[in-house]
Amino acid sequence: KDVKDAVGHRVALSGNLDSINLIWHGTPEEIAKETLRLVSDVASRGGYIVNVGENTPEQTPPENVAKMIETLRTEWPRKPNANHHPSGAR
Repeated sequence: KDVKDAVGHRVALSGNLDSINLIWHGTPEEIAKETLRLVSDVASRGGYIVNVGENTPEQTPPENVAKMIETLRTEWPRKPNANHHPSGAR
């Protein structure tokens, strides 16, 4: 959020979901909470790509990745300033 505040709409940002501590080792509830925070605080303002920002370990539980995608698809379109939504969200 701090970086988005600093750069505004001049550049697009990408990443910020921790692929090790959150996506691999986190619970689906933790993943949903952090994904929703990014959608609410950053993505809804435009110029942001929600992703892990680096490689996702092959040991990552598929349900954790699915939870991230599900949260994006259900929550992104609900934010008042969200001009774009993840592919396939409709």
